[in-house]
Amino acid sequence: MLDQDLSNWLDVARRDVADLLLNKGLYQRIDFTPPRPIRLSDWAAVIPPRLQRDCALCDDAEQTTWSYEFVTTNMLGMHSYKCMNCETSTTTFMLAMTSGGIKEVPSGPGGGILDRHLTNYSIEKVGQYPAWEAPLSRTLVKALGRDGKSLFIKGSSSLRAGRGIGAVAYFRRIIENHIDDILRMVAESAAAAGDTAASEQIKAASQNLYATDRLKIAAQHTPAHLKPGGHNPLEVMYSAFSEGLHSLSDEESAVVANRLLESIAYFFEVWQENKERADRYALAITKAATKSS
Repeated sequence: MLDQDLSNWLDVARRDVADLLLNKGLYQRIDFTPPRPIRLSDWAAVIPPRLQRDCALCDDAEQTTWSYEFVTTNMLGMHSYKCMNCETSTTTFMLAMTSGGIKEVPSGPGGGILDRHLTNYSIEKVGQYPAWEAPLSRTLVKALGRDGKSLFIKGSSSLRAGRGIGAVAYFRRIIENHIDDILRMVAESAAAAGDTAASEQIKAASQNLYATDRLKIAAQHTPAHLKPGGHNPLEVMYSAFSEGLHSLSDEESAVVANRLLESIAYFFEVWQENKERADRYALAITKAATKSS
C-alpha cells in the first residue's frame, strides 16, 4: 500500500489523530487528503498504534505507552487502547469516518474488478470513555490540593469544549482559594531577599478583604526567578480579576483562560518544586549535623 509520499503523509496523519484523541474535545474533526487515493478499507491506517498518556493506576510514571487493541474499518466504531505498563487501564474512543470523495480504481490483471478508493475523508471524535480529564503533573496536584485539582480539571475541560467564560470562572476560583498561599510565597521570597518594604506591603495586603487588591500587591513583588523572560504569572492572574471580563465573548475569554491555565500551572509547580527541594535540603543538613555532633 505504501510508497514514500504516502508513508510521509501517514506519519503526519497519525500525529494529528493522536492529538485529536488526547487533546481535542468531542465533535472535533480532521480532514485528510492522501497524496493518492487509498482503499476504503485502509482509512483506519491513520489511527496511531501507540499513544503516550497518563495512567491513573501507574503512580510510578508520569506517562505510559498505550497500545491499540484492535483494528476496525467500520465507518462508526470503537477504538480502544490499553496501558502497556499495568495492562489493566483501558480507554476507548468512538470515531466516525465520513468519505469526502470516492474513486473506483481498476484492480487485478485484467482491470475488470473495481475497488473503491478514498480521495479525501474526515474523522470526527464522537465519544470517549472514561471521560477526558486534563493531564496534571503530580507537582501541580500537590500544590493545588484536592479542590484545586477539581477546579483545574473543570476549567481545562470547559476551555477544551470552547466555553471560555466558564473556564475563566473556574481558574479565578483557584486563585481566590489560594490567594493567601500566593501572598505567603511572595512574602517568603521578599524576606529571604531582605526587602523590608515589600514585606510590610505584603503584610498589609494580607489584611485586605478584597482578593483583587491582595493579588495586585503580590504581582508587584513577584520574585525575579518566577518571571521567566520577564513574564509575570501573577500579573496575568491579577489582570483576569481587574479587567471587565463579563463583557467578553467565549472566544475572547478563551484567550484569557489559556493564559490563566499556563500561569497557574507554572507558578504553583515552581513554588511546589522549590518548597520540596528546600525541605529535602533542610532535612539533609539536619541529619548531617546530627551525625557530626
